[in-house]
Amino acid sequence: MVSELLMRAHRALPVGALLLGALACSGRSWTSRGTESLDEVVVEIDAQALANFDDRWRTAAKGRAPRGSEALQDMTGEARLDIYLGTWCPDSVREVGRFLRILNEAKELPFAVSFYTLPSDKKVWPRDDRDLRYVPTFIVRKGSEELGRVVESAPGGIEVELQALLSGERAGVISGRPDL
Repeated sequence: MVSELLMRAHRALPVGALLLGALACSGRSWTSRGTESLDEVVVEIDAQALANFDDRWRTAAKGRAPRGSEALQDMTGEARLDIYLGTWCPDSVREVGRFLRILNEAKELPFAVSFYTLPSDKKVWPRDDRDLRYVPTFIVRKGSEELGRVVESAPGGIEVELQALLSGERAGVISGRPDL
């Protein structure tokens, strides 16, 4: 069902959404123009549907997990990872694809993972307490508290940055972007 919805949205992709994708991945943030809530414009997708979305995603999700990713399997404590992405965004394909390879090799991760994608026919993401500006954004939470997030790119690799947030070694925003 989610896969069908995404494929339908992908096929109906207007030129404006393509331009938005290029702008969002090139460092321009979205601004809120509507009254919709963020929950009304994002779609939850499971890892398998995402990994099979199109050839770029299938390629990104294949292969071995990055070295050091096994440390994520050893984390303790209740945590949740919410991943916001654009199926059309090269940064999302790179970073989330790397995480999908970790999921493929992991026996089990000790934290919940949810994937949310911006439908390609939307031009903006309304602002809310999640303060999403760029994709991909990986938000790490324990309970209702945000421990930190990785935004757009992970300088040390997504597995290293997530492990640092989950262990408490780092907090706040981690990004390769100098303006965050």
